[in-house]
Amino acid sequence: MHIPRVVPAAVLLASHVAFAQAIPIRQLSEPDARSAASLPRMSEVRELRDRRVVFTAMLGQTVTLCEADLRSCRAYVDSTSLTPGSLPSMRMSLLHFPGDSIAIVDASAMVLVMLDASGRPGHVVALPHPRDASMLSLSLGGLPRVDPNGRLVYRARYEPPRILPAPGERYTPPASPDSYPVVRVTFETRAVDTLAVVAAPGSSKTTSGMSADGKLQISTKVNPLPVVDDWALLSDGTVAIVRGHDYHVDWVDPDGTRRSTPKMPFDWRRITDDEKMHIIDSVEVLRARMQRMIDSVYASGYTGRGAASAPARKESMMAPSELPDYYPPIRLGSVLGDRDGNVWVLPGTSLSARGGLLYDVVNREGSIVERVQLPPGCSLVGFGSGGVVYYMQYSTDDKGTHLFRAHIVR
Repeated sequence: MHIPRVVPAAVLLASHVAFAQAIPIRQLSEPDARSAASLPRMSEVRELRDRRVVFTAMLGQTVTLCEADLRSCRAYVDSTSLTPGSLPSMRMSLLHFPGDSIAIVDASAMVLVMLDASGRPGHVVALPHPRDASMLSLSLGGLPRVDPNGRLVYRARYEPPRILPAPGERYTPPASPDSYPVVRVTFETRAVDTLAVVAAPGSSKTTSGMSADGKLQISTKVNPLPVVDDWALLSDGTVAIVRGHDYHVDWVDPDGTRRSTPKMPFDWRRITDDEKMHIIDSVEVLRARMQRMIDSVYASGYTGRGAASAPARKESMMAPSELPDYYPPIRLGSVLGDRDGNVWVLPGTSLSARGGLLYDVVNREGSIVERVQLPPGCSLVGFGSGGVVYYMQYSTDDKGTHLFRAHIVR
């Protein structure tokens, strides 16, 4: 009788480490283009066929166009020239169509504004589902794209039921959904196809009420280390969903076929108690900074109702004992699709990183074929075809960033 051999955990771990070490680490070439002037911090750039690039600034209201050498940049379009009669968008975002076509998501008017070759607003396209306009303007949770067949792929949302309280009772809003759907929508028919359900950053119960002066008060408990999923649309229309609980990829092919590939190697690292406290303190500082920014927007009369319309928010962090014992494999916004059909993932930890961000490059079979090292202090913001990479680096005067173009040295 054949008795299956039990492989010790240490042997499996050693094999896993050896496989991970066999993955080649690629460096980037010296930049072949660099912006001359300091630019606003960008979330993503789009390379056009003539190697010019366009981008929007984070929380900015202007689209910038840079020539192929990146040295000459100018305002391409701003929110004041979009849909007549609509409110200026707090943040403009680009929606990439096949070829060089680009649209601006006008969340206030709930439409797409197509841009012509000179950057002037052209015709307006109605969104298949106007209620999702705000989701299309977000830069986290997967970047919305139009696939080669002209179908819009984006992160949608579940609408929780809204139950009004009885007179005199305190209103408690429904809990935020712990997942969201990634959908594919056809403009002509408005048919919606749910491709995947993706885990979202979770927080504990949110409560709200009205103060004595009639102001809305919202209280939230925040998890600074959520286990999340992330996704990206590849150049051929395939959707890749990277699962955060075990670091594997689920795929949805253009014809709707669904498949999964095995777990990928990941450097699991335990979080010490001191690191948990540092993370909590850092997130509290960041959230306070963001709240001041939001308050300033309300105070400037952005909503048309003045500062009195800003809700009073009270946020607290989870206790260290409530946080996970290991760093999650990925963070929201860490998955990108390049122009060559690969998935780029920035893992939560990496023993091989030396001074700069180290990305896992995953092929369609779910294997990490290489790791690409960015220069220290730089962030990945876009791709060109044939291994071209765009990255930004903060300027030394702290007044903006510089944009660079390089290629992967193989």
